[in-house]
Amino acid sequence: MPPQFASLVDHLAWRAEAHPSRPLYTFLPDGETEEATLTFQDVDVAARRLAAHLQTFAEVGDRALLLFAPSLDYPVAFLACLYAGVVAVPAYPPEPGRPGPAMARIDTIIPEAEAHIILTTSRTCPQAVLAGERSPYDMDDIHIVPTDEIALPPPDAYRRPANLEDRLAFLQYTSGSTGAPKGVMVSHRNLMAHQRLSHLVFNREEESTTVSWLPLYHDMGLIGALLYPLYVGGRLVLMPPAAFIRRPMRWLEAIHKYRAGVSTAPDFAYQMCMERARDEEIAALDLSCWELTVCGAEPLKPKTLDDFCRRFERTGFSREAFLPCHGMAEATLMVTGGAHDRVPPIRWFSDKSLRRRAAAVCEPETPGARPHVSCGRPTAEHDVSIVDPTTRSPLDDGAVGEIWFRGPSVCGGYWNRPQLSEEAFQAFRTDGDGPWMRTGDVGFIDDGELFVLGRLHDLLRRDGEWIYPHLHEYDLEIAELVNGPVVLVADPSSPPTDQRIVAMAEVRKSRAAEGESIADQIQRVLSSTQLTVDDVILLPPRTIGRTSSGKLRRFRWAAVLEMDDFVPLYRSQRRPS
Repeated sequence: MPPQFASLVDHLAWRAEAHPSRPLYTFLPDGETEEATLTFQDVDVAARRLAAHLQTFAEVGDRALLLFAPSLDYPVAFLACLYAGVVAVPAYPPEPGRPGPAMARIDTIIPEAEAHIILTTSRTCPQAVLAGERSPYDMDDIHIVPTDEIALPPPDAYRRPANLEDRLAFLQYTSGSTGAPKGVMVSHRNLMAHQRLSHLVFNREEESTTVSWLPLYHDMGLIGALLYPLYVGGRLVLMPPAAFIRRPMRWLEAIHKYRAGVSTAPDFAYQMCMERARDEEIAALDLSCWELTVCGAEPLKPKTLDDFCRRFERTGFSREAFLPCHGMAEATLMVTGGAHDRVPPIRWFSDKSLRRRAAAVCEPETPGARPHVSCGRPTAEHDVSIVDPTTRSPLDDGAVGEIWFRGPSVCGGYWNRPQLSEEAFQAFRTDGDGPWMRTGDVGFIDDGELFVLGRLHDLLRRDGEWIYPHLHEYDLEIAELVNGPVVLVADPSSPPTDQRIVAMAEVRKSRAAEGESIADQIQRVLSSTQLTVDDVILLPPRTIGRTSSGKLRRFRWAAVLEMDDFVPLYRSQRRPS
């Protein structure tokens, strides 16, 4: 490994000098055909040139919105911001002529981040202009920079800002799954601390190859896929998310073609590959090179792990390649990760005991037993504590509570949200130990392994017990009763300690006549896990949107229920209010 730099700017400059011709980024626009490859030197020179241009009009600390379609222009623009000391603000570009939720998100981010610079390309410039016109600022006060059209100064015109390592690097806006998106302040030191943490977990060699289709405006795609290869001296083969969605096997075929040792994806990606792969496509794959597949963004389901290994066993894929982790933007990315080259631990715990906030290991055949996949352990420089969210008392191993985290990759707070920042990033336990970051996630530690049970705000409470909705939503998903998402939320009119639980599901309108039958089946599946819901509501498709990262906007479902302004396809109450 190179000397320990405090900033990726210095780290990339060192690598560009040490290995100028080594490939860093390769782009497959259709998921199959190479369009271009940039070496370490190419990226360093391009970032210096764009940074020098930014320095002609931007001050250190100014915020720049990044609006790019998937391409190699994106990593250059992001790194140019780091070089110039400009705070990058990644965002998803809306589709041309279809502003939709993506533009609504940008409408929130621009004034929130006070972004007066928009970096883009000629392809997405119309969306950038529209974003500027919809912003509260005069267009004369907004710099729209199409990076592929402007004349750029030579790289030696760039000047490294003083004390760059102590400055803010970028704002990572949260997905908005639990509320309005918030800008997490990620510093240069946070980025480097996280790369050290990642390398301790991943342990990749120089010139190792990563394949990714993950969006670059999210922390998983940006920190995990784009920056780690740069740090370790490896290569990233990148394809657009849409190429994967249209044909998921492109992902695995690229791993095969480029002999990639690393790739990262959420649980649903493995499911899509299993569902759409043809036997002859699997027979043509050699995935023995794939040594590390990092699973994050959503819980890795035990069934997904088992089924994927079974489906792709003939390709040489090893179960030891799976590395489930737990992470969040507030921690730069990763909180805990499993050990490399080991089978991810799956342990069975009693649903009944977990509801009573205690993890009781049991045998698989025990009634009410459920398998859970470990999210690994905290790594050097970082620590995890399980804490009672109400009393803030530290809890022993095996007790369920809120997950608290600390270490150098923990970010500086939320942009322009001092009160929220203090609550989330400056927490102290009752024994005086702190500060800690409150993750807002619920879980427990068993034999050193972290098991995550969901979001604290999502918990349902009944008769003094905690009910973890995503576990039961998973039961309904496996049962394949509906063709859309199913969400369990609390009736807002019920007492907080004895909540009425409502199951809300999206189904095709053509199935409205089956409403009573579907509701009965939902009740039967949940009853098998000792859970009864008080109301089943069936809604038309796309009634409630997802976040830009594909997560359920659970708080929006609860808000719809509270406002009572929806027209259900079917509703069946089971218990009086």
